[in-house]
Amino acid sequence: MKFIRLHNAENNTVVVINIEHICVIDTDEVGGRTVSTIYMDTVSSIQDFQVNETPEKIYAMIEEINK
Repeated sequence: MKFIRLHNAENNTVVVINIEHICVIDTDEVGGRTVSTIYMDTVSSIQDFQVNETPEKIYAMIEEINK
């Protein structure tokens, strides 16, 4: 398993995510600021949630971990 560390948009706490279960990363506006919404696969049974990092930064993190 491979994990990345992100920050929850609601309270800036650390979220550690298994990258194998990420399906979609989308950009949304919440409370007047831009956040990324992470959508997980149905196997993980985790509902979507928002993080502070951009989709581009998350993608770069995934690329780096897969080297």
